[in-house]
Amino acid sequence: MSDPRQLEGLVQQVQRLPQHDEYWAATSRLARLWITPKHAPPYRPYVPLLLSQQGKIVSSRVLEHPPAATTLFEELLRAMRRPAWGAGRARRPTRMYLDNAEDVATLTPLLEALNIQCVYRPTLSMAE
Repeated sequence: MSDPRQLEGLVQQVQRLPQHDEYWAATSRLARLWITPKHAPPYRPYVPLLLSQQGKIVSSRVLEHPPAATTLFEELLRAMRRPAWGAGRARRPTRMYLDNAEDVATLTPLLEALNIQCVYRPTLSMAE
């Protein structure tokens, strides 16, 4: 995770973004492939994926370990500030759907500070 001062600066930048009446979906999935580094054991990576309600990928990364909720929060902030190419302009959604109840519990107060509702959905059909 970033330095707390950097994270606070990122939160302040996101607070100034326009808010659109849309929802985003966030999930973290175990990829269906293996990474085989030369000097380390092979592993299946995790892919945190953020999707807009239009089905566009707003952000994705490849991580060696499952992301903690705080890592996911940082990814959300970065995606709002600089969405992936083709996913639209920088903005804040009004709702965020997540398929992990523990992440929802952790992220709800952080997202409420940005005026974003955090909702648990056991399945995210758009992420399938």
